[in-house]
Amino acid sequence: ESIYNMKHKCYFFFFKQKTAYEMLRSLVGSEMCIRDRYTHFTSPIRRYADVLVHRLLAASLDIDSLSYTMTNKQRLAKVCEKMNLRNRMARFASRASSDYNTYLFFRDRKGPEHAVVTSISSVGFFVILPRYGLEGIIDFNEEDLKSNRELQSKSQDKQLILEFIVNGNKHRIFDHVLVKIEVELKNFHKQIKVEYVGKAEN
Repeated sequence: ESIYNMKHKCYFFFFKQKTAYEMLRSLVGSEMCIRDRYTHFTSPIRRYADVLVHRLLAASLDIDSLSYTMTNKQRLAKVCEKMNLRNRMARFASRASSDYNTYLFFRDRKGPEHAVVTSISSVGFFVILPRYGLEGIIDFNEEDLKSNRELQSKSQDKQLILEFIVNGNKHRIFDHVLVKIEVELKNFHKQIKVEYVGKAEN
């Protein structure tokens, strides 16, 4: 394929992008890109990084020239540092918002919730609440620790823990249990406390 055709395709790809993208079937193998027109949305933070890469690639193919900022390594490094900072700030804000709204949702919920045992350790067991996608750990009390040591001593495989005892009830991994959720908010970060309630019907 001639350099002219390659440049023409790259020009089409990088500089004809608008709200409705127009792409050549032969240029991109994506299923959505074989359409004549489609609308594409993405993160503005990531999008600007894409724009910088497109400008550098276009310049390397002699399609367009670079501005002074793009040719100055120190200035370009500062731009990249600022983009990374904004990206981290956006992640922190997103996480804080998610934690805060999780706290508001569970603040007044007192009833038992359905959970599934996902893993077991010598000091407790992990559960996931499928309805909410939340995970938590439930620690064994002293009586549970004693019961589980006795249970594990009778097991053939001393390294693999497949069942446990909590509040007098025996469970295995992937068992369904009832738990109570308490969520505290400290500095806009949620702290989830999960308490075992009892057995649940599978």
